[in-house]
Amino acid sequence: PVQGPHRVHSDVAAADREMDLRLPERTRIAGGETARLLSHRAQLAGGGLMTTDIYAVMGHPVSHSKSPRIHGLFAEATNQKLEYTAIQAPLDGFEASVKAFFDRGGKGLNVTVPFKEQAWNLAQQHTLRAAKAGAVNTLYRDDAGQLVGDNTDGAGLVTDLVHIHKVTLAGRKVLVLGAGGAVRGLLGPLLAQQPQQLCIANRTLAKAQALAELFADEAGQTDISACGFDAVGGDGNG
Repeated sequence: PVQGPHRVHSDVAAADREMDLRLPERTRIAGGETARLLSHRAQLAGGGLMTTDIYAVMGHPVSHSKSPRIHGLFAEATNQKLEYTAIQAPLDGFEASVKAFFDRGGKGLNVTVPFKEQAWNLAQQHTLRAAKAGAVNTLYRDDAGQLVGDNTDGAGLVTDLVHIHKVTLAGRKVLVLGAGGAVRGLLGPLLAQQPQQLCIANRTLAKAQALAELFADEAGQTDISACGFDAVGGDGNG
């Protein structure tokens, strides 16, 4: 796991001897950042001692995630003081882990497998793209303290393909594998690029067909369809 630089106020060490605040017992933070230190820093924030915002990605498993490294580089490039850790929540303890993270001062949370649909259910408000996707990969609290869910999967992928890798999607044939929460977040932004065809392939055909029907109103001139994995392979003619 990747561990970025830590900026700890000198008073944290003293507070560490006095406090015993923790995330849920089975929640593990990868990358060398302990749950107790996270809680202490958030606690100290109320007294104006903490100058570093805390963010994290939560999943199970999550130790393989490159998000801490990526966000650490973003922070350095934009001169922001933040710490970004990877939190492995227990499979049956996602809601409790999210609540603990925000109650202790966390600013924002990315959500990865297998919790994206649970995150959607947990959010009290949804952005328009998250509402349509039925899955959430970003959680934050608004000024009123409401938990807001967003989905940046599709926007991030399309931005990377179109602007970074210079891939033209308009008028092309696009095959999407899977029909879970991540794919639900991809379809809207992909369809906005107006490909000629977009086929959703999934092991369970009915699930892919349901997604194709759900996004039909956003398809425009795109021919959106569904198929099973057994239909994927092609004959070499595209």
